[in-house]
Amino acid sequence: MAQGLTGPCPVNVALAITVAGAVISILAAIFTAAQAAFAKRQAVAAEQQAAAAKVQADLATAQLAQLKRAEDEEQGHQRWLDAVLAELRKPGRELVQVAPGDHLHAEWAIARGFVDPLSTSLGQAVILPAVERRMIPGSPEAKIREARKVILTTCSANPGQWSGWQQSGPYDEEWVTNLAAVEELAHEGLVEADVSGDRFSFSVMITAKGSAAARRGAF
Repeated sequence: MAQGLTGPCPVNVALAITVAGAVISILAAIFTAAQAAFAKRQAVAAEQQAAAAKVQADLATAQLAQLKRAEDEEQGHQRWLDAVLAELRKPGRELVQVAPGDHLHAEWAIARGFVDPLSTSLGQAVILPAVERRMIPGSPEAKIREARKVILTTCSANPGQWSGWQQSGPYDEEWVTNLAAVEELAHEGLVEADVSGDRFSFSVMITAKGSAAARRGAF
């Protein structure tokens, strides 16, 4: 008796379906876990970026605040300087005492050469810078500048020779100016100077540097 072909066993089919379903579930779980891990990494990265952005924002805010303080300080210094210079440029005004609380303003102005410092019995004071004081007719600095001019001009006419000056009397105010001028010139290397021990006379010989200054009119 001939036997016919048999179909798939129902048990085997059911087992295959079960296994396939389990594999799909495992793969789905793996994919879900991977998605969760990726999402977590993105969240951590976003938090780190946010923290870095906050640090940068805080730094920028601090820098802006520092710049604003520096600008305010600069403006405060400038206002103080403008007021002081206005006072110093009034006729007969020689100095301005630095008030308590204004010493930082004074240090700022002195460091930049806007004013010169002066110590007095009342404390620190400021005066106009020497360059500006020399432009004031009749000021001690202007008189010294004129004496420097006379000394350099006289000596430049006789290079390599000594020229002498002598005090004319006990109350010769011009002599004090001449002494100050020749000491400045010697200190700057524009002349060689020989001042007598009693400081009643001095001899001067111009240097090459002094001759060049005289030719330029840089007295």
